[in-house]
Amino acid sequence: MSWASLQAQTFTDMSQLLQPGYPLGTKTGQRGASAADYNNDGLVDLYHSNFDSPGRLYLNQGADGFRDVLAEIDLDEGTNMWGAAFGDYDNDGYFDIIFEDLSAPSKLYRNNRNGTFTEVNAAANVAVNTLAQGAAWDDYNLDGKLDLFIVNDVGPNQLFKNLDFQTFTDISISANVQTVGNSYGVSWGDINGDGYPDAYIATCHPNDPLRSINHLLLNNGDETFTNIGQAAGVADSLAGWGVLIFDYDQDGDDDIFSTNSYHAPRPGYNRLYRNEGNNTFSNVSVSAGVAGGMQENSYGCSVADFDNDGWLDIYITNVPQRDRLYHNNGDGTFTD
Repeated sequence: MSWASLQAQTFTDMSQLLQPGYPLGTKTGQRGASAADYNNDGLVDLYHSNFDSPGRLYLNQGADGFRDVLAEIDLDEGTNMWGAAFGDYDNDGYFDIIFEDLSAPSKLYRNNRNGTFTEVNAAANVAVNTLAQGAAWDDYNLDGKLDLFIVNDVGPNQLFKNLDFQTFTDISISANVQTVGNSYGVSWGDINGDGYPDAYIATCHPNDPLRSINHLLLNNGDETFTNIGQAAGVADSLAGWGVLIFDYDQDGDDDIFSTNSYHAPRPGYNRLYRNEGNNTFSNVSVSAGVAGGMQENSYGCSVADFDNDGWLDIYITNVPQRDRLYHNNGDGTFTD
């Protein structure tokens, strides 16, 4: 795509469709956002979490915009929310939701298939530590059931194995995934092409680099994992937040992207690791054009092909700096 064509790609602010919205210029403690068609009407709905006020679950009404239905369906998300992850753990065709709570055990809600949800932590045997920062669903053991990985700021991370589409068991110790604390982001992906999902975890501690070492958990295929972060070259001790695993260069193997915030003297450069195909990675952040600024504070990130050219692009949220949209040029580089 030429530079002129790239410049022609524009977006229109449709925030007015979100009712009620957030007044411009207000600080609401906004934290995370996720999207899923939770009522199976063919329209994608939105959840928006807040740290110091109730979040919003926006029902997509098509031409009529969005309506916040969190209160009317009596969905008690929690107190200080970091985010949420949708996944159909009971395999009924409807998205369920796990909330990430910073001050209380996170809540798992089963979708009742009628526009409402039921909290099922006790029934499902999901006892989540406090200060959950990230959650990701995937079938780690390839048994056809979605499992749940939750990473925590305080206390060990937790992997919940789905037993029967209804209940879970915490296998964190036996699976060797109990990296302790300061974990902020997690993503699944198959980095060695064996068909089993591996996990990458971003960690962050403002004062101790040794507690900010990212982890790459290689799935051994026997319901255990091995942390190969150091050997793989992806264990930088920066201040990690967001994580993506995707094949940015379309060479057939999954690469890793991680956002970082600035904590002097540690820089806030983001990291793009190219998969070399032998359980090792190369840091190509600078040459690919996605490192950002040394004193930049990058937090959330997402990936999508925004211009439909067949290459996945990256969007990054920054505070207080401007957000960045990196266009994938298809040659191993990106343009901001």
